[in-house]
Amino acid sequence: MGIDDLSDVPIDITYYKLPEWLKARSSVFGKKEKAADYEKLVEVAPKLAHVVKHEIPALKKTVAKSRKAQTDTEKRERELAVAISAATTRLKKACSEIGVQIDAVDYETEIQAAAETELQRWLGTVSSTARELIPAVEYYATFCAPKYEPNLPPSSGQLSSPLPTLSFIAREGNQPVYRLHQHLGTANLPRESDVFAIADAVKSGEPVVGDDQSDIDWGDSEDDVQPECAPGVHGEDIVDLDFTGGDDGEDAVGVSDLQRRLDQLRRPVLRDDETRTLFEDDLLELQGFLAIRCHEINKPSDACAAIAPVDPSGTDAGVVAAWLETVKTVTSRLADKSFSLLLLLSSSPLQAVRAARQLLQHRHEIARCKMLQQANTRRADDSLQTLASAQSELDELVGKAKMLQRDIETTLRKWFAPRKVYLVGDISNI
Repeated sequence: MGIDDLSDVPIDITYYKLPEWLKARSSVFGKKEKAADYEKLVEVAPKLAHVVKHEIPALKKTVAKSRKAQTDTEKRERELAVAISAATTRLKKACSEIGVQIDAVDYETEIQAAAETELQRWLGTVSSTARELIPAVEYYATFCAPKYEPNLPPSSGQLSSPLPTLSFIAREGNQPVYRLHQHLGTANLPRESDVFAIADAVKSGEPVVGDDQSDIDWGDSEDDVQPECAPGVHGEDIVDLDFTGGDDGEDAVGVSDLQRRLDQLRRPVLRDDETRTLFEDDLLELQGFLAIRCHEINKPSDACAAIAPVDPSGTDAGVVAAWLETVKTVTSRLADKSFSLLLLLSSSPLQAVRAARQLLQHRHEIARCKMLQQANTRRADDSLQTLASAQSELDELVGKAKMLQRDIETTLRKWFAPRKVYLVGDISNI
C-alpha cells in the first residue's frame, strides 16, 4: 500500500464530536447531491450524542440502583425473618416455662393462673417422686444411732425418722405445714379447725372469737413474744379478739405476725420456704449418704469401706444407685430455674406484672419486625417495578442509539467509499 493509498484505512469519528465535525465540513457535504443526507445527519447527530452521553448512563444508574435495592431488600428480608424467628422462639420458651398461651389477651391474669397450675403440677411431681424414696429413708435409718422407731407417736419426744420432713412428704404428700408440725410432735399446737377459722377471720378483718389464750408454739424460737390475743388450745372461756386497731387507726400489735403464722400453717409444705428448705436439707443428707454407700459397696477394699458399719439388710449396690439417682432427680427439679420462677410468679403479683411486660416486649418485637417486613416488601416491589421500567426504557434507548449509529455510519460510508467510517467512543460500550 502506497503512502497515498488510504482506501483500507478506516475513518474514526468520536460520536459526540460528530455535530462539530459535520458543521466544519458543511461546504463539502452541503452540495446539492448530498444536501438531504447532510441535513438529516445534522439533525440526528446531536440526538445521538445526547442519548449516548446522558440518557443511557442515567438509565444505567437507575437500573444499578434498583438492582442494589433488590439485593438490600432480600438481605433485609432474611435478617427480619431471623429476628422474627428468634423473638418467637423466646416468646414460646417464656410462655412454656409458665404455661401461658402465646396469644393470651391478658398476660398478667393468665400468668398468675397458669403459674399456680404449673407449680401445683411441678410440686405434685416432686411429691410423687419423693414417695419412691421411702425405702431409701428406711435404709438410712438402719445406719443411724440412736435407732429410730417408725411407729413412735409424736408425744414420745423422739422422731420416727432421721429425715423427718422428707419422710413426711414421701408418706403423706404435700400436706399443709400444720400436718407436718403434728408429725413432728410440736408442743401446744392449736386445733386445726382454729387455724383455718381464725386465719379466715383475720384475713377478712372480722372480730375473732376463740378459746382462752395460752402459750402456743408456732415453730419459732422460745424468745418470740406471742400475741396477747392468740387463741389457746384448752379452756372453755370465750375471748373476743378485736383486731380492728387502736385510736390512731393502726392495726393492733401482732396482727400481721399472727396472720403470717396462720398462713404458714395452712400453706402446703413444699410451698413454704422454711419447710421446703428442711426438705431440701434432708434430700442432700440422704444424697451424701447414698453416694458414700455406693462407694463402700463398689470398693470394699477401700480404707473407708473397711471401717464402714455393716449393712444388716444386705441391699444390692444397684438398688442404692437407683435411690441415689432418684434423689438427684428431685433435687434437680427443686433447683431448676423454672421452679424458682413459678414460685415468684405465684406468690408475687409484681413478678407477674414484670413477666407480663417481658412477654409483651417479645410480642411487640415480633410485631415491629413484621411491620418492618411489610415495609421492606413494599420497597422490594417498588424497586422491582422501577427496575423493570428502567430496564425496558434502557433497552429501547440502546436499540434506538444503535439504529442511529448504523444509519449515520451507512450515510458517511457512501460519502467516503471505499473507506470504512466508524463512530467511536462510549457508543461502542452501550
